Amino acid sequence: MKKLDITLITTKTTLKTLYEAAKRVEDESRVKLDLHIIYSMDFDKLAYENLANILTKADAILIDIRGGMPNYLEEAVEHSRARVIVPLVGGTGSIGFLRLGRVSGADIIRRMKSQDFDSDRVDINSIFRVINTIERAGRLLPLGSLRHYKNWIWIMKYWTYWGHYNLENLFRLLLSEYFGIKLRYEEPKTEGELAVYDPDKGFLHVPIRPQKPAVALLLYAGMHFEQCLPVALFLRKELIKHDINVLFITGGVAESLTKQIEALKDYTMPEGERTIDAIINLQWFLLNGGPYGGPVEPTRTFLRDAGYLLFNGLIAYMRRVSEWQKDPRGLSPIEVITGVALPEVDGAIEPII
Repeated sequence: MKKLDITLITTKTTLKTLYEAAKRVEDESRVKLDLHIIYSMDFDKLAYENLANILTKADAILIDIRGGMPNYLEEAVEHSRARVIVPLVGGTGSIGFLRLGRVSGADIIRRMKSQDFDSDRVDINSIFRVINTIERAGRLLPLGSLRHYKNWIWIMKYWTYWGHYNLENLFRLLLSEYFGIKLRYEEPKTEGELAVYDPDKGFLHVPIRPQKPAVALLLYAGMHFEQCLPVALFLRKELIKHDINVLFITGGVAESLTKQIEALKDYTMPEGERTIDAIINLQWFLLNGGPYGGPVEPTRTFLRDAGYLLFNGLIAYMRRVSEWQKDPRGLSPIEVITGVALPEVDGAIEPII
């Protein structure tokens, strides 16, 4: 059986679905997908020689890092002989490493405009208009660089949308387009964004009226849903002990991050009637726009008009409990900024980890 070494550098700690998707594509393609995971929480524990050895042997490197990487890791990635290197999330920190057919991250960086630091937020709508235009062009004329740009956009969407369907198609696209293993792959599909989640029925797109007292738990959709669901289920179990009912609501993914306030309003105030008493937010960043930083006014207006308290259910998504217990700081700087300070801008209280 032919073997393909795939190295993933990631902040994400819940990868069960990824392994299951790889196994299904292995059985379909008869190609062994050998996954090597480098977790961001282990950066300071790994020797350069070990990293260089893993990355040198890699056929493909997938980078799921929002900021920069340590210099020694960047050097190892840069000198890797991998045929394919794909940044899976936005941000200039990893775009420069892109290696996908005729598309080079270094060329993209050279053509990028400098950031306007006088702007108080990223124009998310403009960003996605450009992305969608490139994707459409790649569909209509799947040749040369346009084809590879479209493939990159699809790979990022597969990763962001998550789930067996998307991750299986991510592997199929890589094998078919860049390693000569012809497989049929489908376009990315979202699942469970801006929805009510019922553990028994799955994702629903209609309001549910819980008996009061009740709270809504706002979860991530897409790639982080699996990480926050266990916390949400445990919180529900504890709240039910106090006769408090719980409504699970999932947020947006990518473009739909700007619609989270609208979804909260639709599901907690159908026909203008309050159906809950408070919201517990399990996400980082701002409610409106997430990491893209939308305006805070819609959030404050919604909470004020509805009369809802917003509690900060802070989750340490990027490290182990044992390491958190040993850390005298309690929270890392990135957790303070994204998990405490920015939610407080929305009006969140009680940041309990």
